[in-house]
Amino acid sequence: MEAEHAKLHVSDLSILRGFGVFDFFRTSKGKLLFIEDYLARFRNSTNTFNFSHDYSDEFIKDHVLKLIELNGYDEPSVKLIMTGGYSHNGFEPTTPNLIIQIEPLKFPAKHYYTDGAKLITHKYVREFPEVKSTNYLTAIMLSGKCKSENALDVLYHDGEIVSEVTRSNFFIVKDRKIITAKTGILKGVTRGKVLGVAKGYYEVEERELGVNELETADEAFITSTNKKVMPITQIDNYKIYNGNVGEVTKHLMALFFELEEAQ
Repeated sequence: MEAEHAKLHVSDLSILRGFGVFDFFRTSKGKLLFIEDYLARFRNSTNTFNFSHDYSDEFIKDHVLKLIELNGYDEPSVKLIMTGGYSHNGFEPTTPNLIIQIEPLKFPAKHYYTDGAKLITHKYVREFPEVKSTNYLTAIMLSGKCKSENALDVLYHDGEIVSEVTRSNFFIVKDRKIITAKTGILKGVTRGKVLGVAKGYYEVEERELGVNELETADEAFITSTNKKVMPITQIDNYKIYNGNVGEVTKHLMALFFELEEAQ
């Protein structure tokens, strides 16, 4: 059905309790980019939250392709949303509702890739970090602060250890070594692909990343589905690499582009 006619009943647990999961992926040259990885992550999220449903990966993939054809966008993005269903008592999950949404793909402005972006830090630990849930309360509440401080996004930490950005994975480069959090994060598909290509050229460490390491980083960058590899040149009031985009980050941007082109 057309998007303006798609509706959920008010008894759905995504409305009443914010109980739902989602995933987001995109196309490249008409192909579903890394689709098996995204479906596996979606399956992990639904399994972790104990959603009981009969939607197979093939069912989802077939309907995604049909919807892409119906919408007619050149390079669309795809969002999968599964909710807790229409609850009889406003608390207990029932048969989930599955939503597949096709939208035009939007990338950030080009200047973020040539000049880098700014992040601000915030002390917060996501509940169920390995799940791509629909709960973005903290991120949305901080969106006004991001805008007022001319920042792209927020980098979470627990006071000592850095975890992730609200919608991206975070990395630093130190002495040409790439360092990123190993646990307590959503392991993004783009993150995994970038680490894979990086290991052919650089030493990679997945470990606890201290807040105190941010100011001594040579470079920093983030990865996500619609940001690809994006350089970070400022965190709070500290400029990384004197506010310039680093050479390792530029190389990883090129390597990921080559990987995408080869799919």
